[in-house]
Amino acid sequence: MFSPRGGLENTVFAIMDSGRSKYYVQPNRMPYFAFAGCDSDPSIMAKGMDKIALEFSKDPAPSQLPLVTGLRYALNVAACDRRPVVIIKGNEEERKQAKTLLAPISWAESYVGQFVFTEEAGPASITIVQPDPYGVKTTILSTVEGNEVERALAEALAKFKTWTNDHRTHLSQGVAQGIRWRPAVPVEDQQADFATKRLWGG
Repeated sequence: MFSPRGGLENTVFAIMDSGRSKYYVQPNRMPYFAFAGCDSDPSIMAKGMDKIALEFSKDPAPSQLPLVTGLRYALNVAACDRRPVVIIKGNEEERKQAKTLLAPISWAESYVGQFVFTEEAGPASITIVQPDPYGVKTTILSTVEGNEVERALAEALAKFKTWTNDHRTHLSQGVAQGIRWRPAVPVEDQQADFATKRLWGG
């Protein structure tokens, strides 16, 4: 999406149907263009999305566990969304069993959207951790013992400590700590590339 001045914008927000044939919210820079005032009151956006959702029938919950590929990426996503991370370790068969155990509970009303799930090889375990605000460090919140998945998830949510930071403070503190995010794909937005070089040099 390009701005009126011809520059490539770095974010786009839209809501469309699953067939991508109809926009419920036209593409624009940020959610607050569609839901005016939601930047200061998120309930405005929630109510707007509830209204859109009324057009859809309630399908059964998905059977697959919603996974983020790669622990490093999962920690970054979780830090951005301020969510705990469920790390599933083991060989392929052990991870398959763990995912089957976690899937139905992950879609339950009490837990849907509350966790970021990922998997990797290693000694068999299911550990729930809290990322720091930059997705660099973690603190263990709970571990799944046997089949006690719901207990571990509830314990993790009870221990999880969220945080608030405006963008400017978050960025300045990250720079002070020497933390730098390197995207997986090249940055095509020249303004963003210029801003990054001005911030970090080089």
